Amino acid sequence: MSFWLIVSSLLILVWLLDALRLRKRLLQLKVLTPNDTAVAEDLHFICRKGVTLDRATQKAASAWIQAHHLDVLVLMPYDLTPAEALLGIQTLDPGSFQQDRIVRAKCMGEAIVVRQSLLQNFEGAKTAPEDSLAFARLAHEFKKYASSSMDIALVPWLKASPRDWQGHGPLVSFVHGAVSLPAILMQIGLLILGLFLAPWVGVLAFVSYHVQPLLVFNQSALRPKGLWRFALLRIAYDIGTVLGALRKKNQQSAAEADEQRTVYQELLAHGTAAFFEAPRQDCPLCGASNLNTAVSSRDLIQFKPGIFTISRCMGCQHLFQNPRLSIEGLNFYYKDFYDGLGEEQTDRVFSFGNAPYLARARMLKGTPKPRRWLDVGAGHGHFCCVARDEWPGVPFDGLDLSQGVENASKRGWVDRAYRGL
Repeated sequence: MSFWLIVSSLLILVWLLDALRLRKRLLQLKVLTPNDTAVAEDLHFICRKGVTLDRATQKAASAWIQAHHLDVLVLMPYDLTPAEALLGIQTLDPGSFQQDRIVRAKCMGEAIVVRQSLLQNFEGAKTAPEDSLAFARLAHEFKKYASSSMDIALVPWLKASPRDWQGHGPLVSFVHGAVSLPAILMQIGLLILGLFLAPWVGVLAFVSYHVQPLLVFNQSALRPKGLWRFALLRIAYDIGTVLGALRKKNQQSAAEADEQRTVYQELLAHGTAAFFEAPRQDCPLCGASNLNTAVSSRDLIQFKPGIFTISRCMGCQHLFQNPRLSIEGLNFYYKDFYDGLGEEQTDRVFSFGNAPYLARARMLKGTPKPRRWLDVGAGHGHFCCVARDEWPGVPFDGLDLSQGVENASKRGWVDRAYRGL
């Protein structure tokens, strides 16, 4: 069996299985039902620019929030564009969305309903989002303040406002990350090559790629407008979307880098020597002087200059950074990591899944219940947010050097925030 026959066959399998996965998600999407009870006075409705919710929708949303004890509810129209509908259901799992405290809530929708009490601590924009990207950003921020009290629901009578297809590229970049965009192009490239190098299977792969949206949305509550046209032209649409997203992302990255370049040039004017303390000749734990180098590496995350060494004590096997970062060094390497330029990428990594945080929280199972828990190096507070489900009633505090731990306190992810050493 030729290589291209295998590749095309795998692509067919991937797209068909993915269609089944997305179809299953669609069946779990909550659907709003009409309700004639009065709208709760403590609710605030944030709609896309130019959109006004009718009284029936407001009443239904209010009743849903009250019945399900929510603080935030995203309202999704039934006739989103096929590309936005597909992206929305790829991004979020409706069945676990509310329970997953740290999921990246990049929702597609028309309006967001918020309790006034939550808005008091919310530091994001509270104005009408101008486009789908601004809407997704706003929903993502609200999830951080309503980690277990936010949900999304489809409104079967709510029509979508006009969308600009050129704005879909930046939305894809925000949802999937810039790193995934070349991967999408590579996937399309493999599909096209398969047409020529394994024609029969390649044609089936090409057809399965275009048919996938039809399999996902056929006879579902979500009825994307122009679905058949999108299915026929999907490959051209996706290529244009990704290329547009990459071009805009590169322009933004270049502008941000130019803005910070002068700052970093000043910080590095005298090299990196001041960023490190003098190396230790003995173990800080047991005092033994028999040390070996376990790891020596450059910065593999932000690619800032400097060599980082981990020493191992051959007496007690303790591992420690040697030389340790100075206060000046901590400030330099923390810069644009938890906040600033690197905040979004770091948040993406920390929000990847609950499993590592739950495993850490469960390490104390079988011991007396903690009275209070301090997370040293709390970052944005993801661990404290997730661990609450394992240890209900236990206060979780966070200590860190960055602004992120103070933001975690405002969101309620940590009970007390300590910024410093």
